[in-house]
Amino acid sequence: MLLLLKKGNEEAIALHDELYTGILAPYLRRDIEYIPHIGIGLFVRKDAGYNALDPKIVDFDAKLYSQALKEAESLKIDSFDTVDRLVLSKEILKTDATPHIDRTVVSSREIKL
Repeated sequence: MLLLLKKGNEEAIALHDELYTGILAPYLRRDIEYIPHIGIGLFVRKDAGYNALDPKIVDFDAKLYSQALKEAESLKIDSFDTVDRLVLSKEILKTDATPHIDRTVVSSREIKL
């Protein structure tokens, strides 16, 4: 489930492309169109074996998605204030056999826009 931008797409795409330069260049997926968004949910079955470090197509949990969609719609989210900062963080991710991911923030940097 994603929140999409109403304006500022060009700037967000430019930022995205700039982030994927230097040491991150090998990870830029040119085969997938980048659509600026904020992810607010991933709805896969608990037994699907999803691994955030090695994502693959897995079984979608339609019931969980439907429930989350109703909750999101009840919030009546139409727009947000202007984004004025970006926080970049370096994290260590550890996964186990479940969809659970442990994150440890190693460092972070705030950039005012």
